[in-house]
Amino acid sequence: MTAIGPAPDKIKSAKDRTKTWLQDVYKKELGRDLGDEGEKYWTADIHDRGQTEEQVLANIRRSDEYKNYQRGRDDEREFPIFPIIPGDPTQPGPKKPKPEKPIVKKPKYDYTPDPDRKYNKYWDAIDAAADTGNRMTDDYYGRFLPQMRNEVLLGINEIGAADRYHGERYEGKPPTYTDPKELFDYYKNKTGKDKDTDSELEKRVKALEDKYSI
Repeated sequence: MTAIGPAPDKIKSAKDRTKTWLQDVYKKELGRDLGDEGEKYWTADIHDRGQTEEQVLANIRRSDEYKNYQRGRDDEREFPIFPIIPGDPTQPGPKKPKPEKPIVKKPKYDYTPDPDRKYNKYWDAIDAAADTGNRMTDDYYGRFLPQMRNEVLLGINEIGAADRYHGERYEGKPPTYTDPKELFDYYKNKTGKDKDTDSELEKRVKALEDKYSI
């Protein structure tokens, strides 16, 4: 019993599809028509030697012809050929008319300098002074005053916090004496152990006087 292979018509149609595909590949990758030699070689590669279309395309791209063709295309992209425009290149072309500037009428007493004016010491000095004044005003109202306000508020908050903190720590009652002499007499000997003895400060002063007196 003999094996039945694919029908000749099917083989022919498959080879026709391969030929059409190879023609497109040659046009795109090599820039030329498919010749008889290339058709026979690559068709046999696919149908007889079991190569796939991707493998055949990869082998075509490894060829020197493909590299030379692609290098030439890169040169054309880098140095494009522009179409030749008829006419004498030595003669200048027609000039485009310049757009007219609209004339803006200033008020009678408007002394704003014209931005297109030539160098002028008088107007340039006024511009510099006005620009400096504007910058100083912006800095005063935009930076200096807000910064001073924040610093004042911060100081108020710190003073209030310190006052509350130390006020809560205070133990005792405020003195009832109003006369400074009474206060002095009351607190004079408070640091000593006995009311009849001198204070520690007076003792130190007396000791120094006795030591260094002549």
